[in-house]
Amino acid sequence: MVDVLTRTDYDHRQYLGSAGPVTALADDIVARWRAEHPDWTAKYWAFQPAEDTDPVRAQHFWLRPVNVAARGKEPK
Repeated sequence: MVDVLTRTDYDHRQYLGSAGPVTALADDIVARWRAEHPDWTAKYWAFQPAEDTDPVRAQHFWLRPVNVAARGKEPK
C-alpha cells in the first residue's frame, strides 16, 4: 500500500528536497514502482521513514512512491 501525503505535507517536503514529481526519477524506477504498487498514481515520490522496528534502521529514510491527497476547499 502506498502512503498518502496531504498536499501541505508534500509541498513542505518538496521545498526541503525530500519529495518531488516522478519526472525527477529514472524511468526504470518508475516502471518498477508501477508494477509493484498498482494503487500508486505514478506522480510523486518522497523519502519515507523505514518501516522497521530496529532502532538503527528506524532512523533511515527510503525513497518511496507516494500519493498526494487533493487540496481541501478553504472556507469562505
